[in-house]
Amino acid sequence: MISSISSNIYANYVGISMWGSYGSGNGQFDKPLGIAVDSKGNVSVADAGNNRIQKFQLVHPCPSGTTQVGFGVCFNTEWGSYGSGKGQFSFPEGIAADSKGNVFVADAGNNRIQKFLFANPCPSGTRQVVYGVCFITKWGSQGTHNGQFQDPEGIAVDSKGNVFVADAGNNRIQTFLLADFCPSGTRQVVYGVCFITKWGSQGTHNGQFQDPAGIAVDSSGNVSVSDTFNDRIQTFP
Repeated sequence: MISSISSNIYANYVGISMWGSYGSGNGQFDKPLGIAVDSKGNVSVADAGNNRIQKFQLVHPCPSGTTQVGFGVCFNTEWGSYGSGKGQFSFPEGIAADSKGNVFVADAGNNRIQKFLFANPCPSGTRQVVYGVCFITKWGSQGTHNGQFQDPEGIAVDSKGNVFVADAGNNRIQTFLLADFCPSGTRQVVYGVCFITKWGSQGTHNGQFQDPAGIAVDSSGNVSVSDTFNDRIQTFP
């Protein structure tokens, strides 16, 4: 059910809302597993069961071309369908956004990461998947080598362009750098994406994991991982 929980507290403050119900319509969800908020107030949701991403804006009133789905919450757009093509998904679980308008999706069932940009028109070298959303690149395949994944569930990005992936099925974390030219000591996995390092194995000791699902990075560069079946959080500097 879509309902408002509270009204405005201050004149320019949008009150807290909740939105969503089971379904495939705009503002509805089927197993929403990942969520990211960017600096412009866009909320992107990995709607896993519907194999799509939905984008909302936190603003009141809703701008032209959007639809209010909750108080102060406006449906903006959606993209994705089931498949393995560019802009398609197989159970997308994790999502992250950076300050440049890039959105990264952990496309778990396809064992890959997809990168998109919120822009109109789409820059050269990208491809529009829906109005205002541009496909940039993808990387990954099923496996255990560097840059491969087994059910990537969580993803995070820091201000330096580092991308951290919770590679759940391989019980490890992989780190990548977004750069046109890969620095010494890294390896290009696709153009613009460099493999840096990995850590973790299956187990219960420090630095080991049992299905690491969620990941976050703070302003100091500390990486926190939700170590699901060890029932703990691990933080790494």
